Amino acid sequence: MADIPYADWFRFALRYFPATGNRRLIELFSGPGALAAIAEGHGFEVFRLDNSRNALGKDGRRILADATALPLRADFFSGLLAANGSINYLADTDALTAHFTECAAILCRGGAYVFDFCPAGRAFGLHAGHFSALDGQITFSHRFSPADQELLSVVKIHSGDGQIITELHRQRIFAPLEIRSAAVAAGLEVREEAENYGLPFTGDNAPMVAMALVKP
Repeated sequence: MADIPYADWFRFALRYFPATGNRRLIELFSGPGALAAIAEGHGFEVFRLDNSRNALGKDGRRILADATALPLRADFFSGLLAANGSINYLADTDALTAHFTECAAILCRGGAYVFDFCPAGRAFGLHAGHFSALDGQITFSHRFSPADQELLSVVKIHSGDGQIITELHRQRIFAPLEIRSAAVAAGLEVREEAENYGLPFTGDNAPMVAMALVKP
């Protein structure tokens, strides 16, 4: 999304990661890794995971996998990240609960999962809109259906060799209560929920909402 302040996003997340010990993070639904490079600059060992080989690109430590079936070691990471409303790509509340259960398994005790999601107000504002991110490398066009709470997105990924890869994405706009309930069912604690990562917001559209979950 064009209006997500990634450096500030990471500073919000950093407050919830353990200050000492394990420094392994993974960016879920990563695509090219908007947060991975920032995390590495803070001294973390960072992995990126996505179910699209094209979106992952060719750089860094990459894992091709589905976020509801993570092929990773239990208690291995101190932090998980997911930006750009990525959890909205999960099909329904069952998939959301499965995702949080997988995340809880790979987090070490005291580790945190920090992500953002697209609320209904933002989805209404995105309807019929066209946006770009990562200096135009990715473009989005949106249509929102309030009847079934689905945001339909056409995503175009502009590769370095001049090719354009087009993907059609269906995003479920979960209610905050659905997200909180799924997290608690997976054994995670909700520590914070903040519009625009707790930062002042002056945009025309409703902001993204960030949520921090911790494994007790």
